[in-house]
Amino acid sequence: MSRSYLHLQPSARAWADEDAAARIRRIRTDRWIAYARAEAALAAIEDVLSFPKRTRMPNLLLVGPTNNGKTMIVEKFRRARPLRRSTRPTALP
Repeated sequence: MSRSYLHLQPSARAWADEDAAARIRRIRTDRWIAYARAEAALAAIEDVLSFPKRTRMPNLLLVGPTNNGKTMIVEKFRRARPLRRSTRPTALP
C-alpha cells in the first residue's frame, strides 16, 4: 500500500500502512503526555527517592481528580527505574 502520508508526522507514517488490528492496538496503548504539573510530580517523587535511609523517611501523597493522570505519573516513574532488590534481610534470624 505504501502511501506518502505527508499529513502525518514522520514517526507515524510507517504505522499508517499497518493492518487495522495493529493500528487499533497502537491507538489503545498508554501514552505519556508531558505537562508541567506531571513533570513537577515526577521531580517530587525523585526527590523523595533520593533521601538517605533514616527512621522517619519523607513521603508524598499524589492527589487529583479522577482521570487526571495520577496512575500514569506513578507508572512512568516505575517504568523509568528497574526493580532494585533490597540488600537488607526480610526477617530477623
